[in-house]
Amino acid sequence: MVQLKGLKKKRDIKLDNSSEINEILASLNTTIDNGNNKGLVKKIENSRHVYNRKEPLLTTLKRTFTLANRFEDTLDAAKKFRLDRKILIKAYMREYNEVSKFSLKKLDNLIVDKNRLKRLNTCKWSVETIDAKDLGVWPSFGGIDRFTTSGNLLDTKEKIVDIIKDTHKFKRPMKPNLPERSLRRFVLEKKHADLIFKFYPIMVTAKGPNTRRVKMDQWARTNLGFGYEITPYDIEDGSHRAMSFVMFGIRKIKCFVGRGLVVDRW
Repeated sequence: MVQLKGLKKKRDIKLDNSSEINEILASLNTTIDNGNNKGLVKKIENSRHVYNRKEPLLTTLKRTFTLANRFEDTLDAAKKFRLDRKILIKAYMREYNEVSKFSLKKLDNLIVDKNRLKRLNTCKWSVETIDAKDLGVWPSFGGIDRFTTSGNLLDTKEKIVDIIKDTHKFKRPMKPNLPERSLRRFVLEKKHADLIFKFYPIMVTAKGPNTRRVKMDQWARTNLGFGYEITPYDIEDGSHRAMSFVMFGIRKIKCFVGRGLVVDRW
């Protein structure tokens, strides 16, 4: 395991000086790509979304987004990086029972980012299974540096693992940044990937002629000297969850898929 002081010295990673960080790194080091999850991965990939098919999919989507935001509060409240499955299930059921009663107007009001709300309302939505290689994470999600998040989901995973294990596999044009909060979330969400896959599906949007990664690619080539991979889909919500899924070994990810965006507003 790479110790915190050595990690910070070698890679200049911006991490909080917490007594728990080495334990977090150790947990990730010992569980990434352990090859023991094949049976469970297959079961997860073949599982179904749980949603009320009697209501419009867009309404379900907005409920899921609200529940996922509340799930972040559950993660932040977890002691160290331990989250009991019973607590996770209980928290989900409590929040679901409350949020399922919300009107569409209330759900819209809870989406603080009105540009995101416009994107959700613009798209035509479906539920599909997307390969991880076709997904692009939100640029710099969680404060992770731009280069690390410039590839598809699988490439981003490899770059994050490279930082954690200090293997120097990539020639980095900038200093890596892997915030402690993201590390915590990877550990918690990877540990309970099967439940999170079912409870909190991610949202993605199909690439348009001037959508997020297209614009980021243009900006990065001009200002940073490297480009962004233009993936068929951008993750609209759930980059941390998606990363935890691929760390667990999941390759086929069931997503809410939105089509019809020509340009992102961000």
